[in-house]
Amino acid sequence: MRNYTKIKSNLDNPSGAFAYNLITSAAKWDEMLYDLYFEKGEDAVREYVESNSDNNFMYIEYSYKQLGKDDKWLAKMIKELNNDMVLVKRELLLQWTYSSSDSVFKEEELDLLSRYADKDYVGKLIFKDKYIMYMIKKPSNLYKKNWIVSIDIAGGLGKDKTAITVIDPLDNKPIMVMYNNTMTVPDLVEVVKELIDTYMPNAVIIPERNNMGTTFIELMIKSPKYERNMFYSIKTRKTEKIVQEDKNLFRKKPKYVNRETRVFGIDTTTKNRKIMTEDILSMLVKERPDHINNRDIFAEIKTLEKTKTGKIEHSSNGHDDLLMSYLIGMYTILYEQEALKRFVKVVEDYVSPIHKLEEVNKTNSNIISIGNISKLIEGSSNSIIDEALRNSMNKRTLEQDVLESTKKSRTRFLDKLNSI
Repeated sequence: MRNYTKIKSNLDNPSGAFAYNLITSAAKWDEMLYDLYFEKGEDAVREYVESNSDNNFMYIEYSYKQLGKDDKWLAKMIKELNNDMVLVKRELLLQWTYSSSDSVFKEEELDLLSRYADKDYVGKLIFKDKYIMYMIKKPSNLYKKNWIVSIDIAGGLGKDKTAITVIDPLDNKPIMVMYNNTMTVPDLVEVVKELIDTYMPNAVIIPERNNMGTTFIELMIKSPKYERNMFYSIKTRKTEKIVQEDKNLFRKKPKYVNRETRVFGIDTTTKNRKIMTEDILSMLVKERPDHINNRDIFAEIKTLEKTKTGKIEHSSNGHDDLLMSYLIGMYTILYEQEALKRFVKVVEDYVSPIHKLEEVNKTNSNIISIGNISKLIEGSSNSIIDEALRNSMNKRTLEQDVLESTKKSRTRFLDKLNSI
């Protein structure tokens, strides 16, 4: 067994870059492994490590609050370190030095992001005893709301990660995240189906339509039960027209007609990837830093660099899969509004007949600049939501919704949620 316990948390340092890559490729420690060991044995724990790591390492990290310390203790330690914030970030807050000459964002911008992102997760969902979805905040109206589940799909070969971001349609902030570098497409299909069946029956599934994404889409839409959850847009595609069988058909020049067809998922082209990584991401960092509300997406933003050609991508030691899963969802929210209307009907935290998505969409038009995108995300819809909630006589909590359900799995989930 090999242990690494002391490393320099500096991405510009070769040893630090090596260690960071080691950490991001390792399985993440979780205390549920205690239960897994006692309930299913050592083999189940080994399977967890193998399914969440491409180097067979386990990375263990506890924040000072998880270790029972409070902010008074932190203030005391900062004084003992002579207010050296570089040391404080490295030794106490376990943060990596992130700004370099190639960094996309200024250090002060990243410092502001860290204030929103440096929070402990409040809970988790576990799939197949080995895949963990981390909860950023407790969900409200879990079974009614049209949660947006955007997915960046890898091949499960240990290089890129398959990443999922669950977005709250009320404020467009992430509410849950999952990432894994060994998850196969069939496993991903099982995870998403369980997510729909047990937790979010009205979720809108938005996968990246790449090679592996196409396979995922085909497996999902085989069943009408899950096809209804799959986001699609109507595109005009040129298809071959065949009127009747003709023995000379292959000698003739084929005729084509334009047909409207459903296109599931989101294609990531050079054009829209630029919109995602430049326009949308820049707006989030500069004007909506509170949307970067978890440490894993923030960690990927820190490793972004601008190449000589001007393209924004992760460094050789970093990843951007989880970030891209969020940006795919945000792109759909901002640039596929008409298509999304067919799927997103319930966005509020409580069931209210007054608040309709169409009212929100009135404020979400004419996206021309980053400033307009910012207004769309903030929206003037807050007043609509507030009015709907004030006037609604049928405010129902998550717990009340769950109690109406007869599914045992949902009841078990409620027990876990209440223990947070």
